[in-house]
Amino acid sequence: MFNSLNYDKPNFLKDRRLIFIDNDIFIIRNFINKKMQEMLLNYVNDFKDEDWLKHGNYKIGDLPAGSFAFNKVSPPVKNIEYLNDEILKLFAPEYWNVSSLFLNRLRVNERIPTQTIGNEFGIHYVSNIPLGQWSGGEVCFLDKNIEISLNSGDLLFFDANYSVDLKKITDGIRYSHVDLIIKNPPRLII
Repeated sequence: MFNSLNYDKPNFLKDRRLIFIDNDIFIIRNFINKKMQEMLLNYVNDFKDEDWLKHGNYKIGDLPAGSFAFNKVSPPVKNIEYLNDEILKLFAPEYWNVSSLFLNRLRVNERIPTQTIGNEFGIHYVSNIPLGQWSGGEVCFLDKNIEISLNSGDLLFFDANYSVDLKKITDGIRYSHVDLIIKNPPRLII
C-alpha cells in the first residue's frame, strides 16, 4: 500500500479550493463553515482566564507571566476532532496529522515570535486554522518575504522548515487550531 503513495503529487493538490501562495505554502479559504466556527468559539468563550493552560505539556505555573506561552493554550476543546478529521481527509493518504485537542489564543498586543518547527520529528507541514474576530496577526514567511492575512475559518498550511512570524493582534481575539502533518507511514517519535 505505501508503495503507491506519491509525495511529489500528494492528494491535497487535487483539492479545487486550494490556493497556491508559493512553494509549499497553501491556503483554503473558508475551510470550516460558520456554524462550526460559532460552535467552537462559543465553547472556548466559556473558559475562564484561569482555565487556559500555561503551555501544552508543562506544569501549571512553570512559565512566568508575560512569557510566550503563558495563558495561550486552551483546555481540550469539545468537538474539535471535527477539525482533525477534516484536515486528515485533505492530506491522506500521503500524510497524516498529529491531532490537537486545543486552541491557541492571542489577545491585543500579543504575537507569536519567529519560529521554525522543522522536520526533526518527521513533521513535513504545519496547518493553522484561525477563528474569531481580530485585526492584525498577519502571518509572515521570513524566508520568502510573504505576508498573509487570514480570515476566521481559513486553512493555511506550509512547509515546517519555513521561518514564520505572526504580527501583533491589534484588536479582538485570534484563536487558532494548529496541527502538525507527517508523512505516511507515520514515523513520529516523541
